[in-house]
Amino acid sequence: MKPKEIKIINMKTKNLFENFQISKSDIDIILKTLKEKDLSWPYGITKKFENKMAKFLKVKYALAHCNGTSAMYSAMFSVGIGPGTEVICPSYTWWASIAPAINLGATVVFCEINPDNLTIDPADVERKITKNTKAVIVPHLWGNLGNVERIKLIIKKLDRKVYIIEDASHAIGGQFKNKAIGTLGDVGIFSLQLGKPLPAGEGGLLVANNKKIYEQAILLGHYERVKNLRNKEILKYKKTGGGYKFRIHPLGAALAYSQLDVLSRKLKKQNFLMEYFEERLKKLPGVQLFNRNQSGFKIGGRFGFRVGINSNKLNNIADPAKKKMRIEREYVPLLHLEPFFTEKKSKYSGKGILPVTESLYNDIIGLPIFYDGTKKDIDLYVDSFLKNIKVKKCIK
Repeated sequence: MKPKEIKIINMKTKNLFENFQISKSDIDIILKTLKEKDLSWPYGITKKFENKMAKFLKVKYALAHCNGTSAMYSAMFSVGIGPGTEVICPSYTWWASIAPAINLGATVVFCEINPDNLTIDPADVERKITKNTKAVIVPHLWGNLGNVERIKLIIKKLDRKVYIIEDASHAIGGQFKNKAIGTLGDVGIFSLQLGKPLPAGEGGLLVANNKKIYEQAILLGHYERVKNLRNKEILKYKKTGGGYKFRIHPLGAALAYSQLDVLSRKLKKQNFLMEYFEERLKKLPGVQLFNRNQSGFKIGGRFGFRVGINSNKLNNIADPAKKKMRIEREYVPLLHLEPFFTEKKSKYSGKGILPVTESLYNDIIGLPIFYDGTKKDIDLYVDSFLKNIKVKKCIK
């Protein structure tokens, strides 16, 4: 009996704001992976995906994980974050950017964000570096570029090594001076969760040019690969690894492998539409864009789009008209106010500690990303936006 034909879903006709599109190539490679029973080890499709990503990002080493959080845990472990060390990170980011530091026994030091693009404020990083600082986490939030270059200059003045870990989950495909975002610091991580620009369903990726960092990450959560390393200090753990199991599911690796083929085309269209959307919004009174980035930056994927707005009608943000327009209040919490951090080892926690971040946060709303459609669709959206959100003349 012939298997039922699998219908290809055309998401283009379903939603202008839908990122994930299933193609015949995606289905073919997943069926091939199933037929070959490549469902655990010896990492057939996973290694192919890692090699393809390393080539795409022009980086020496890429290691696939079960999610971005485990990739961040591995990155922190690999650079020596643990008890007695401090890690600097903005409060305005997703919790997985910094939570692994707490679980590794380190102290989290929260810093301010830059009002121009909502990413890490290097000046505040410099104020908060101590002799115990081991790493600075740079989230490239909403696809905007965190200022890695400036932080490198700050670290260069120190008499010790401080690592830069990039959380590039929102920025895959982006570049700064022809180098891929995620490869600017010492180690980078990506999330491959379904809504991200490169989806695996669930998955993550750690990338580095430093062999020691890469091998430490293998030791921590990829125990079947430890036996293939030559480092004697690591080889003694070949039967146990580091006690964790962080490998990606091969079907997720297969999906991401296939999706990488269309990523550049997707990003080109997305950025064309979003540039026009931003130009229209820029002309609206009371709306502030957060996209002023460094010269040499080329935006890649985005996961969410944020603007500042001074409005009389934000209390009605949940009404049906706005829900249909995908307008929402900010759902990413300020981490320096969250019990997970205030009750554990963290500095600069509590209300009023980060005044710039807190002030900006009050006016942030989320608008959708246009993955498909035309300029006309965007014009209609902006007209509806004006009808549904009454903004004051200027934003504070």
